Amino acid sequence: MRYRRGVLVSRFAYDSAVYGGLVAIVASAWYAIRHRERRVEPKVPQATTGRSFRRYLARIAPMIVLIAALGAEWALLSHAHDAIVVEPGPSAHRAIFIGEITARGPGDVLVVNRSEHYLKFLEVGYDEFFERYRIEPRAETKVPEVDFLGPDRQPPPDVESLRRTWLTWD
Repeated sequence: MRYRRGVLVSRFAYDSAVYGGLVAIVASAWYAIRHRERRVEPKVPQATTGRSFRRYLARIAPMIVLIAALGAEWALLSHAHDAIVVEPGPSAHRAIFIGEITARGPGDVLVVNRSEHYLKFLEVGYDEFFERYRIEPRAETKVPEVDFLGPDRQPPPDVESLRRTWLTWD
């Protein structure tokens, strides 16, 4: 059952897109400012030059690129959510979900359980483990931030007074 509309991407691909977009924004802004400062046009009467669409387009092209890059960057940053994908085996990895999440749950992190195991979301504090809820096999839900992921990455035994969360399976 699918509760989401969007795409899961690796953190590397997402970071590359975000930082590449920022570089494109800075480069196009720098070019637009530098190009405008360096442009020295001779004063020629309008009757001899005419209105050239190509000249006009060349003049505003850096601004068009800047506005398009800003819009793409805003869309990417405003629709990105942290995600955890548990594959069959089970093995888990963190990813980025880009799109609209319609799954239910109390948090902001999307958990996609593709395995045949039940996942346990535990709250850890003062050497006590409280099972908050279970995630069924082949289900998707939202959870609060996950501090520890998987049975091989257990919380340390001397957890301070802070409450930590642990997503694990059997």
